[in-house]
Amino acid sequence: MFAPSINKCFFSGNVGNDPETRRTGSGKTISKISIAVARPDTRNPDGTFTPQKPIWVNVTAWDKDADTIHNNIQKGSFLTVECSFAWNTYKNKDNIEVTAPQFTVQNIFGMSNTKKVRRDEGQYAGGGYQDQGQGGQPPDTNDEAPPQGEEPPMP
Repeated sequence: MFAPSINKCFFSGNVGNDPETRRTGSGKTISKISIAVARPDTRNPDGTFTPQKPIWVNVTAWDKDADTIHNNIQKGSFLTVECSFAWNTYKNKDNIEVTAPQFTVQNIFGMSNTKKVRRDEGQYAGGGYQDQGQGGQPPDTNDEAPPQGEEPPMP
């Protein structure tokens, strides 16, 4: 007998960019952010510690989670999210096949240092994301949240 598999990743850290938010043709919301996840400091032979650079994780949120991120998160906010993981393969601007990790937000657990003023809900321009011409990635024309592995990573 074997244990059931679980596809969950948790990330806590500071957001490195304002959300890149847009709507699909059917009106579904998608927001993308990058989270700086701390790595443990390295212990030196003399007992001192050397800080390590963070790992930057790109995450994508859909629908209500995307709206929550768009309306409340800004660069520098602290955020904890639960994500599902998948590998995504796409062709870059040089027509070379690239495989990259894809993390899709399933739950938002904590936010701090959030926006004091809500963005205009009619404007989904946060971060300047454009549907076409972004590094050879295909534009998102899906009206539904993508099956795992189909949403291109942030440029």
